[in-house]
Amino acid sequence: MTIAPELKPGNIVVLDDLPAHRVVSDLLTSLALAEIVVTGWEGVDGDDDEPAPVDRKHLAAFLQDDARLERFKELAYGEVFFEAVAAEAAGLGTA
Repeated sequence: MTIAPELKPGNIVVLDDLPAHRVVSDLLTSLALAEIVVTGWEGVDGDDDEPAPVDRKHLAAFLQDDARLERFKELAYGEVFFEAVAAEAAGLGTA
C-alpha cells in the first residue's frame, strides 16, 4: 500500500470509498502520534546508509508497511492508553 506520496501539503485528496478514507485517516493519525512518541530508532537507514533521521518523511515511509503500522499501533496506542489510565487514576485526567 502506497498512500503518502499523494498526501502532500496543498494536495486535495477526495476519497469516495469509506474504507479507503479510513486507511488514510488511520495512517495520518498514526503518523501524527509517531511524530510525538518516536524519539529514535535503530536499523532504519536513510538515503546515505546512515541512520535515518526521525522526521515526517522517514516516519511516513516506515509506517507504509502494513505489518509495521499494525505493530506501531499496538505499542504506541497501548502506551498512550495506559498513560491516560494512570493519569485518570492519579486524578490528573480530564472529566
